[in-house]
Amino acid sequence: MDTTFGVKVVAENEDLLFKSLDLIDNGIFGYIELLVTPDFTFTEELIDKLSNVKLILHAPHENYGVDIGRAEKKDFTIKSIKRSLKLQEQLGADYVIIHCGTGDLEVARENLNMFKEYSDLILLENMPYFGINWEICLGYDAESLKNLNINDFGLCFDFGHAIKASLSIRRNYKELISEFMDFNPNIFHISDGKLDNEIDEHLNIGEGQYDFGFIKEMTKKSDKKYFTLETPRHDNTLEEDIRNLMKLKEFLDEVVK
Repeated sequence: MDTTFGVKVVAENEDLLFKSLDLIDNGIFGYIELLVTPDFTFTEELIDKLSNVKLILHAPHENYGVDIGRAEKKDFTIKSIKRSLKLQEQLGADYVIIHCGTGDLEVARENLNMFKEYSDLILLENMPYFGINWEICLGYDAESLKNLNINDFGLCFDFGHAIKASLSIRRNYKELISEFMDFNPNIFHISDGKLDNEIDEHLNIGEGQYDFGFIKEMTKKSDKKYFTLETPRHDNTLEEDIRNLMKLKEFLDEVVK
């Protein structure tokens, strides 16, 4: 399978979303990973435009009040995931990504079990051990993900999340990442980061301490080659995304060939 690079955009930022469509048209990126925010309304015009590009949806996550492991958030979480799946059908998106979340394992399993018929569409995204408010997450290592993923959903593998988890649980991050590769990830999330900070961060490619030679070798173990950039964006343009894409391609040259 050919390597395809994706640009991540939040749905409510329509200006940036339309700019990302231009990058798709110009062949710079191969797909858009669209974060579906709870209150955003998709116009017919936007649905029509998005239906003509390769698209992966990301359901709302903890920052938007959605968390599969929190019983008190169940109604809103289920409603949000259902909406994301409905949009997947409307837009013809390849997948819907859901964070493994925080809280209680049994609650998370119960909520995910409601969507078992979508096992070919839903991807669970691994988490760091600690969330941004130091809450403990689910799906932070291979065993935790296996305990959660009883419905055989696919995997969106976030390298940064795994590395942060390894720092928290005092494990070698390369060993932890290697174990995740047994799940044959459908999509990779890539950014850079420091090795002395347990909390999730998204640095420009080359500004952190991650071993991209090792990351390159790990990506070869998957027969799917989708890479979504999750690097910083300091203004309402995609210039940084383009620069990060060029740098990432340098690091992953053997995968791209």
